[in-house]
Amino acid sequence: MGQYRRALSAAALSLLCAFAAAPAAAQIVAAGIPGHWEGTSDTGFGVTLDLLGDGTLTGTLSGPGLTGCVFDGSVPPSGAVQNDASAYDAFGLVLVFGCADRTVDAPGLALVRATPGELSFTIEIGTNGAARFVEGMRRTGDANTTGLRQLKGGMWSSAGESGWGLSVALGGTAERTPFAVLFVYSGTSPTWFVMPSGAWTGSSRFDGDLFATTGTDWRTQPFDPRSVTVTKVGTLSMTFTSDTGATLVYEIADSTGTTRRITKAMQKQQF
Repeated sequence: MGQYRRALSAAALSLLCAFAAAPAAAQIVAAGIPGHWEGTSDTGFGVTLDLLGDGTLTGTLSGPGLTGCVFDGSVPPSGAVQNDASAYDAFGLVLVFGCADRTVDAPGLALVRATPGELSFTIEIGTNGAARFVEGMRRTGDANTTGLRQLKGGMWSSAGESGWGLSVALGGTAERTPFAVLFVYSGTSPTWFVMPSGAWTGSSRFDGDLFATTGTDWRTQPFDPRSVTVTKVGTLSMTFTSDTGATLVYEIADSTGTTRRITKAMQKQQF
């Protein structure tokens, strides 16, 4: 394992040198490289990732000690060692979270080496800085296709935590814009928070702003539109490990002004 860590550190050094000498680039040049990739190493380390044209990464990790792990980050074109029509070689930072083993939840270093035909991914994470890698990952679809998004809508809950949950509705356009409603409790009072217009950052993740609203009491008629207030209270992101599994992260400022960050493993409810 030490040889892979040394290789990753050497790649970081070469990236810093290249970054100092190379002109900035905003996008990955080869059109066949951004997209959805999947692969598993011969040691059982598995990766699914969405790589966008600006170098943004989101995805999942699996294998020994990596149950529930998701990640996001960037391998930016501005610091790429190689970025042309034949290949993309870049290095950057990612954040790993949602792991059953909380010692793995930490910032990490990631290296992507890709051609339009295959991608190799290396990540250094954990308290011991262990490097894991997958070579020869294959494209399984476009990171922005409607089909990969449309199955994510529905009712979501956390195992063993009945009484609260999340509703995800998807728009009818090709973008499948997510509309999410988080129904929880504030003390003993039921409270709803709404994400009216989320944004996909790949086929496996969306995020957006959360709002609290007030309006006319439902028993009062007619409805008075002047009573409506809309207040931003936080953010929400959802990273999907499959069509029926996901990690939910939301941050909400409470009545004292303290922002609480909550991470939950979610499963889609089947009817």
